[in-house]
Amino acid sequence: MPSARTWFRTAAPIIDMPWDLAVGGDLAIRSIEGNRSLAVRLVNGYMVRFYRVATHDRVLSLMFGRVSSLLDPPARLLHPATVARVIRANLSRGNLRRPAGQPPPRASATP
Repeated sequence: MPSARTWFRTAAPIIDMPWDLAVGGDLAIRSIEGNRSLAVRLVNGYMVRFYRVATHDRVLSLMFGRVSSLLDPPARLLHPATVARVIRANLSRGNLRRPAGQPPPRASATP
């Protein structure tokens, strides 16, 4: 039977990514204390935009479900094609730069 140290060393590569994702998500909440590295701030900013699009995009919604169920690695959400899809959708909705929690602008009634 392996020692606890050996077990944790072996498990670390499997556990680290989901752990970092969970902790990083917690740090998106301003009242949570913790170090927000540049990487955490960038990923959290991206994820806000990802969630906005995923509520209307079946592909991204299913992708997030697979990642959150640990069927796919979290890095899949950061694949260049996925990032491009998120950016394009946010640009077309005019909300790429809008702060989190602010509703999208209403379409004008006049053309």
